[in-house]
Amino acid sequence: MSESFEAAAPSPAETRIEVAETCTRMAVHADRREWGSLRRLFADDVLLDYTSLNGGEPVRLTPQEIVDAWSATLGGYDATQHLIANHLVEVEGDRAVCTASFQATHRLTTPHGAPLWTLGGDYRWESARTGGRWLINSVVMTATWGDGNKDLPAQAARCPRLTSGGGARAVRVPSLHRARVLPLPADMSAVAPDLRSRLHIYTNVSGVPW
Repeated sequence: MSESFEAAAPSPAETRIEVAETCTRMAVHADRREWGSLRRLFADDVLLDYTSLNGGEPVRLTPQEIVDAWSATLGGYDATQHLIANHLVEVEGDRAVCTASFQATHRLTTPHGAPLWTLGGDYRWESARTGGRWLINSVVMTATWGDGNKDLPAQAARCPRLTSGGGARAVRVPSLHRARVLPLPADMSAVAPDLRSRLHIYTNVSGVPW
C-alpha cells in the first residue's frame, strides 16, 4: 500500500522566524559583501525609505540597483557591522511586516578623527511570500541617534576604491532606463534637490549619510 505525504505548512511561529531571518540576512549579507545572496532577498520592485537621514523622497529600485548602490557605498569602508535586534513580526496570509532595532557601525582608518561612526534606530520591512520564499518589497529606516566621527561617510566616499580612472570621485545613479556616472561635489548642499534626492540612495541605503 502506498501513502502520499504532503509537506506540512509552517506553524505561525516558524513563519515569524522565517520572516525575521530574511530581514536579518539583509544586514548580514551587506556586511559580508555577499551581493548575490543580498540580491535574492528582494522582490522585483522595492520601496526604500531612508529619508530620516537626509530628507528627499523614498525611491523604488530593482534588486540589482540596490546591490549596485550598496556595494558602491559600503566599499569605501574598511568594515561595517549592522546589528539587528528586537524583531516583532506580524503575518497576514502571504504578507508580513517585521520591525526591529538596529545599530550600524562603520569603520575607516583615517589620519584625522576617530575611525568609527555609528548610527542607531529602527527598521520596518514589508515582505510577501512568493514561491515558498519571503521576499522583501519595502524597507523603511528611521534613524534616532548617531555617535562618533560624523565626517567619516564623506571620507569613505573619497576612498580611492571608489574613484574613477581619472581620479574624480563618482557615483552611478540608477535609472529605470539607464545608468549614468556623475561626479560628486565635495559639498552636497550645492547639488540641486531633485538630483540630491536621487544620489542619497547610495548613502542612505547602507545607513551612511553624506
